[in-house]
Amino acid sequence: MEQAGGVPRADDLPAEFVYPAYVAMDRILARILCGVLGGRFAVPYGERVATEMSVRRHASLLGLIAVGGAIGSLARHVVSIIVGAHDAQDLPWGTLGVNVAGCLAIGVLATVLPIATQRWWLRPLVITGVLGGFTTFSALSLETGVLLDAGATGMAALYVGGTVVAGLLAVHLGRVLARRSQ
Repeated sequence: MEQAGGVPRADDLPAEFVYPAYVAMDRILARILCGVLGGRFAVPYGERVATEMSVRRHASLLGLIAVGGAIGSLARHVVSIIVGAHDAQDLPWGTLGVNVAGCLAIGVLATVLPIATQRWWLRPLVITGVLGGFTTFSALSLETGVLLDAGATGMAALYVGGTVVAGLLAVHLGRVLARRSQ
């Protein structure tokens, strides 16, 4: 069954995504969410959830997003290993690279992954989970602080400004490329 506009209802999450490992988490989250929020909270794309079963299905989606976040975080760690350590006054190329690459990917995927499809869970998995774990504002902030502590004020400004500008350009480029391929 689908809600108006082609968006599946939370109860219709495919059974293959209710993994046995999530069952205990589903029950705990369902009780917490139903108890604390009175059984109603917003799920992806504005659908209202009012039943414990819907909350369990949404908890499975949250688990899927968490798995995506773990994949993205591991990928970011691999990039930092490949790029290697940097001195306190050097530009943190690894973090800059993952943030710009993540912006490019979000630009492409936000354009090509429609919201209302049979696989409506794919967008939160990839964009929120994988790319959310891959890109990192906290590392940008920490590394900027390290540059400032080392007296590299100019490099810190270049890093922050360059990351923001490169990120915005990468999102725009990703969207343009995705639109051209459609």
